Amino acid sequence: MAKQVWTVDEVRKLGVATDLATAASVLQIGRTTAYGLVKAGSFPVKVLRIGKSYVVPVEGLLTVLRAADPAAASPAEVGAAHVEAGNGRA
Repeated sequence: MAKQVWTVDEVRKLGVATDLATAASVLQIGRTTAYGLVKAGSFPVKVLRIGKSYVVPVEGLLTVLRAADPAAASPAEVGAAHVEAGNGRA
């Protein structure tokens, strides 16, 4: 199954917050790796623990992707920011 490539608009449409698995997908991080990073305190975005769930503010994702400003980044720029952040592939 092909991985989804997220556009800035699709990330914005997630609303105010999303779950950890979706945030990991946006950042092109595997689900298991994402949970490991959260437990180690190294996930690249602030993660809130609410009950038994992890919640990730979408604004944090947009900041990491350098897309907090609506006119700031195209999908290609989002991928470039991801690689620059040291998170692997574009």
